[in-house]
Amino acid sequence: MLGRDYLHRLPGGYAVSECPQCGIWFQNPRPVVDDLPALYPGDYAPHRTATGGTELPGIRPAKARYFRDVLGYRHLPEEPVPILDWRSLPGLDRWRRWRAGVELVPTFVPGGRVLEVGCGDGRRLLELRRYGWQHLYGLELVPAAAEVARASGLQIDCCSVEDGLDTYPTAGFDVVIASNLLEHLCRPFDIVREFGRILKPGGQLLLSTVVRDSLEARWFGRYWDGFDFPRHMTHFRVADLNDALNGSFRDVEYFHQPAPQSFARGFRWRRESGDGRVYDRLAADAWSSRFGATLSTLLALGGFGGRISCRCRRRLD
Repeated sequence: MLGRDYLHRLPGGYAVSECPQCGIWFQNPRPVVDDLPALYPGDYAPHRTATGGTELPGIRPAKARYFRDVLGYRHLPEEPVPILDWRSLPGLDRWRRWRAGVELVPTFVPGGRVLEVGCGDGRRLLELRRYGWQHLYGLELVPAAAEVARASGLQIDCCSVEDGLDTYPTAGFDVVIASNLLEHLCRPFDIVREFGRILKPGGQLLLSTVVRDSLEARWFGRYWDGFDFPRHMTHFRVADLNDALNGSFRDVEYFHQPAPQSFARGFRWRRESGDGRVYDRLAADAWSSRFGATLSTLLALGGFGGRISCRCRRRLD
């Protein structure tokens, strides 16, 4: 399959190959390692927003109750839940469980150590600090993003994932978070094994990625935004993720994410490239609206989303 960088318009064409042994797809040829930072322009979304703690949204009372009762955040203050707030209904706890899974919220560990690999500008670590975590660490490849995170008082190592993980002690962390990271790596299976090494037995791994055995990937082909050439090096199926996690982790759970932008981009990029259908412009507008957000949420709840979050634990043995 041949594709282009439809998101940031970097020049060139890119190709995908399939491993004849395991069936995983990968970008071929891959960029030179020293050129990787240049693939992420200044307006790359995870890197571009400076976030102070005061800019983060508040924790709704119903959400705080769920965090206290289910995820162990017993230190969060109890506030009265508005009587007319439908979001406080106990029957929606399954929804809150799904949201916590999508958002990669770990179960609280008093005094626990958290490492986010590929932390970008530090937004997630700042949110965890607001939830009560104190020992927070980040690893980020792009210097500009790392500096934004450091400006918020976070402890950030700026280097490649491979070099950074080598410096961390065995069983040194209670939680490792890797949001939208694995698809950017040339050796993701090796990195998952390293996550297992640096986690304590029973420690939590929370990650998210994109999967090509999804509705939007089949629908749009080369115009699927999950390919994101040339930044995505590896293209997973859910079975590939299971294979990566099988050796070191247990209690694996998946949570599909709503991603209306994937459909909006696919319709728009296909039309702009001259391969579009007559309805693509209207479809792109529809998926960019509240209708698209609602339909995408329903698809995610039904297990059809191309973006997926995962929660699992390091094996005890």
